[in-house]
Amino acid sequence: MKTFEYLEPKTVEEAISLLKKYKGKAKLIAGGTDVLVLMKQEVVTPHYLVNLKRIPGLAYINSDGGNGIKIGALTTLRAIETSSVIQEKLGVLAQAAGRVAYLQVRNVGSIAGNICQESRCWYYNQSHDWHRSWTPCYKLGGKVCYVDKEDRGCQKRILQSDTAPVLIALGARVKIVGKDGEKVIPGVDMLPVLEKV
Repeated sequence: MKTFEYLEPKTVEEAISLLKKYKGKAKLIAGGTDVLVLMKQEVVTPHYLVNLKRIPGLAYINSDGGNGIKIGALTTLRAIETSSVIQEKLGVLAQAAGRVAYLQVRNVGSIAGNICQESRCWYYNQSHDWHRSWTPCYKLGGKVCYVDKEDRGCQKRILQSDTAPVLIALGARVKIVGKDGEKVIPGVDMLPVLEKV
C-alpha cells in the first residue's frame, strides 16, 4: 500500500473543505470495507484519506411519526438490519442490509458506503502490478472494456449496492451535502450522481 496522510475532520464542513482542497487526491473512508481493499491492491492510491467516523451525528435511525424514517449516512448496515423500526416499517431494507457480505462487514460498513461503493469489475479490481501487464481499460484511461466483448463502453458503471435498489423501490430521498451546499434528491436520481463520486 502506498503511503498517504490520514485526516480526521470533526465536522461535515471540514470534510467538504478537505475534499475541495485535495480535489482528486483524497478519498473518503467510513467503515473502510471497500476503499481499504482497493488501496491494498493499489487500485486507488489517494494521497489523503479523510475519515468521516469522527464526525458526530451521522449515525442514526429516526422515525418521525407519519413523515417517514431518516437514516444517517454512517449508520452501519448491522444497525439497519437489526433495527426494530426498520424491520417493522421497511422490512425489505432490513433484509437487504442483512444480506450484505458477512457480519464483520455489516458491523462496520455504513449505508452511505454501501450506496457509493466501487463496482466489482474482475479487471479493474486487481493490483497495480497486474494492471501494468494489460492495456488500460476505460476506467484507467484506456479505450477497452475487458468485461464487455461487444465494446459498448465501460461496464464498471454497473451499480453494486445491495441497498440502493431497495431504497429506490421504497421511494427514498437522499440528502447530499457538498461544496455547492445541500440538496435532497429522489433515490432514483442518485444513480447519475454516484457515477461521479
